[in-house]
Amino acid sequence: MKRIATSVASVILAAVSLWGQAGPNEARIRVVHASADAPAVDVYANGGLVVEALPFKAASGYLAVPPGTYQIQVRVAGTQTTVLSESLTLRGGTDYTAFAMGSVTDSPQHLQLIAFGDDLRPRASNTVGIRVIHAATSAPAVDVYVGGPFAPVTGATPVLTSVPFGVGSGYLDVPVGVYQGRVTVAGTKTIAIDTPVLREKGGAVRTLVAVDAPGGGTPFEVIALPDRD
Repeated sequence: MKRIATSVASVILAAVSLWGQAGPNEARIRVVHASADAPAVDVYANGGLVVEALPFKAASGYLAVPPGTYQIQVRVAGTQTTVLSESLTLRGGTDYTAFAMGSVTDSPQHLQLIAFGDDLRPRASNTVGIRVIHAATSAPAVDVYVGGPFAPVTGATPVLTSVPFGVGSGYLDVPVGVYQGRVTVAGTKTIAIDTPVLREKGGAVRTLVAVDAPGGGTPFEVIALPDRD
């Protein structure tokens, strides 16, 4: 479904890895396709192909690169059609996730590349780290609740309030258990998105990404990214 290109031009890939953390003399970055109306894409860094044919809701592995500033281009897979071009500065010893989010059509939430620093520290054996990213183009600002599966939000207090499109939370470290995130329109109890039921082992770290349905609009969906197992 997705491949990491084996040759690059001006970007040297030191490794492709799933877990661990960036070393002091490297940065690590992965790319997530979170644009519901965009086709599969190829990702270039400083002119070199680094991720090939990445479809909607998929993520690359972490790519280890030298620290520095990179010109990132996102192209329609297999073509030279560039749909997004951004400059990213990556610091040594830091892990990043870059999300291609927004709409390729004429929309207030235009297609953009937003990078977040990742906290991949090992958690305690009785703790799980969870982060939430709002990448659902059609959804308004939201409140986020975390509780037991299908727990009612009436009377509950959200862990995050008024989160707009393009913004992510910090990592919430919660005790090991069975959880579900419930996302409501900000200031209301109207549930817009339910996450999958989360049964995670201790020490795991997860990012939950709210996105539109394929092609855009509702029903909203959630991508669960395994930051660290």
